[in-house]
Amino acid sequence: MQKMLLHLGPGDGAEIDIRSLFVRYSMDIAMDFLIGTDLDSLNHPDGEFAQTWGAVQATQALILRSVSSSSKILRYFLWTLPLT
Repeated sequence: MQKMLLHLGPGDGAEIDIRSLFVRYSMDIAMDFLIGTDLDSLNHPDGEFAQTWGAVQATQALILRSVSSSSKILRYFLWTLPLT
């Protein structure tokens, strides 16, 4: 948590967007716990993992937008496909 607090800024009362900090902090904690790897995305927000994760999220959003809201069967089928 102290690592994240360093990125909050000078404390001059200006508004800041902490959403990105929380996402990066959560990702650092999760990866450290799950696979023992320190991403250090708080200090390196544009690292290789962050770029890859952004691409995955963009692809998922594209898939969801391309499926019409009325085709629940197709949406179910897309999320039940095996990952191999």
